[in-house]
Amino acid sequence: MKIGVLYGGPSAERAVSLRSGQAVAEALAARYTVELIEVTQNNQFVNEQHQVVARCDQGKLASYDYLTEFDVLFNALHGTFGEDGQLQRLLDVAGLRYTGSGEQSSRLCMDKNKLNKTARGLGFALPVDQLIVLGDDITYLVQAIESVHEYPLVVKPNDSGSSVGVKMIYSHEDLVAFVAHEAGKNTEFLVQQCIVGRELTCGVLGNSDSHVVALPVVEIKTTADFFDYDAKYHDTTTQEICPAKIPVSINEMVQQHARQIHTAAGCAGLTRSDFILDENNILYFLETNTSPGLTPVSLCPKEARAAGYAFVDFLDKIVQLAL
Repeated sequence: MKIGVLYGGPSAERAVSLRSGQAVAEALAARYTVELIEVTQNNQFVNEQHQVVARCDQGKLASYDYLTEFDVLFNALHGTFGEDGQLQRLLDVAGLRYTGSGEQSSRLCMDKNKLNKTARGLGFALPVDQLIVLGDDITYLVQAIESVHEYPLVVKPNDSGSSVGVKMIYSHEDLVAFVAHEAGKNTEFLVQQCIVGRELTCGVLGNSDSHVVALPVVEIKTTADFFDYDAKYHDTTTQEICPAKIPVSINEMVQQHARQIHTAAGCAGLTRSDFILDENNILYFLETNTSPGLTPVSLCPKEARAAGYAFVDFLDKIVQLAL
């Protein structure tokens, strides 16, 4: 079987995707014929011979005959374009098989505000949140946020991953500075109550129309204010404990919630859902990633190892789910 690994992309998570793609290709090469296909920052598809083998043209995939030679395209893109439904729509229209969730599920999970509504419908506890558009009226925005939230609070782009752009806001002065910096960009941000507690995450394997399996839960311990981009990929003091040392009842709840949101959102392949457990043992849902990192230090590969999967077997399972 022939596998094309899509990696790179135009998003702020490009560097992580490049590492994910390399790791996936190296592992799957032991079992399949594998080729890396880089998605450039202007959304061209380039093979290992540096040839453009497909491109985006007016919202459609053009000149993509080369891609039809692959049995499966392994999507190792993260963030905008690769994880938000855009790539999935292009591949669907072209009739190309790919790993992971489809267009609608990808769009839903990338939109944190909409996914939170789905999670609340399942009865999950969530931090108090507020969707804002960062326009030019700084005074109005600050007043609107302070009318709902107490400090500290968390602000995050509504459609980003890997904690890119997430900030902790501790005071009125911090909020004014943040809003002033972002003013006029018309970017959607989600403002959330800051929940202090244990950070837990759980991967799920399966297609939502059939049986899905939760991987072992990870507890993340970091000296940073939260598990931000640097803590994920650069901070050597960050601890990722797998399986998490938590009560059985909490472990089962995390896994159940991760399976439920995976299924309710109509996801396929691999997802990873993040939670906070507060001091009263209330489990708060944070978000679901439809294209989790697959670098050597990423969370889901660690969970897979704890579940007894060799890395290549774990990736092969994702391929088989696409088939």
